[in-house]
Amino acid sequence: MPSTLDILEDKSIAVVNDFITPAECTAMLRELEFTHWADSAVVKYIGDENSPAYFSAMRRSQTSGQVWFSDELNAILAGIEDRLAALLASTRRHFEEWQATRYGKDDRFDYHVDGGNWERTAAGERKRSIIMYLDTPARGGQTRFRALGKTVAAKAGRVLIWNNLLPTGKCNFAMIHAGLPVKQGTKTILVSWERERPLRP
Repeated sequence: MPSTLDILEDKSIAVVNDFITPAECTAMLRELEFTHWADSAVVKYIGDENSPAYFSAMRRSQTSGQVWFSDELNAILAGIEDRLAALLASTRRHFEEWQATRYGKDDRFDYHVDGGNWERTAAGERKRSIIMYLDTPARGGQTRFRALGKTVAAKAGRVLIWNNLLPTGKCNFAMIHAGLPVKQGTKTILVSWERERPLRP
């Protein structure tokens, strides 16, 4: 059964262990073997949903968007989204499309924040970030929250969720975080963001 561990007293970061079953992890990894992978890019935010992306030394990994996912993978994700929506008292319509990211040796994503650029969009800000870990690297690959002094290990089946916004609705820059370099093995994650208002039809 899933178990929730609140790392901070204000619950701005939560880890849910065993939220994804081993069978789901295995099936999603299998389906991702056949998706379209490309070098990861960083988005240059211009305040709308179509902000351009560019390559940067701050991010080294491979990414695939949900547009490339198989029907089988999307079916698994739909079930997981229902569980996430129940956990967050939200709806699937609030979730952005999923991104798969694969990290090999020394791959990383340097410090950044996920909020602060979406306030003027129809769906509003990225209220929460959601990371699902599909495998466990032998060494490295943790998610590090620098300002909070907290580190979360990458572990298969684990979901990491955090709030990007202050009570005022503005970006909480204390949530600056990084995907630390993978030192041995591979880290594969699925990432989405819960928006303030419905994004999907």
